[in-house]
Amino acid sequence: MSDQLPSRYNKPLYRVLSDKEVLSAIKSSTKASKKQIENVIKTYNTNLYKQVIQNRDGVDLPEFLGHLFIGACEEFRSCSAYDYKKTGMYNTPVIHRNLETEGLTAKIFYTTHSNKYKFKHHSIWGFTGYRHFTRATSKEFKKNYNRYIRIYPRTRVYFLYKSALK
Repeated sequence: MSDQLPSRYNKPLYRVLSDKEVLSAIKSSTKASKKQIENVIKTYNTNLYKQVIQNRDGVDLPEFLGHLFIGACEEFRSCSAYDYKKTGMYNTPVIHRNLETEGLTAKIFYTTHSNKYKFKHHSIWGFTGYRHFTRATSKEFKKNYNRYIRIYPRTRVYFLYKSALK
């Protein structure tokens, strides 16, 4: 019997430079070891995410690469998160209500529209927070969720900057 379902589509990953190429370029310009380079990158990333969490308005990235900030978002009514522990106990789906934060969720926003000058192909840049950043964000958000900018569903971040620049 053949499988009737189509195979799952996995999005291909594209890398412009491999890790070996980046390390060889850095080593050719400096006399630092691989461990020292990794430590510099980790400390920079740690300082960056701590500043994003502390500042309500976020942080501008160097070389005009964009802007990072944390927003408080209302969850969509159609896609609520399930509480799997209670669902298993009661054998019926139980929706997680986020009562600690009054139904708000924290999202890390990256935008290139805050810059004074636009650069070519700004739409291809993206951002994915790594584990320490996302966990620290959720921990801090539970403590003081009213501090962050409220982003309403289906609102484009570009319009926030457009109205602030006028």
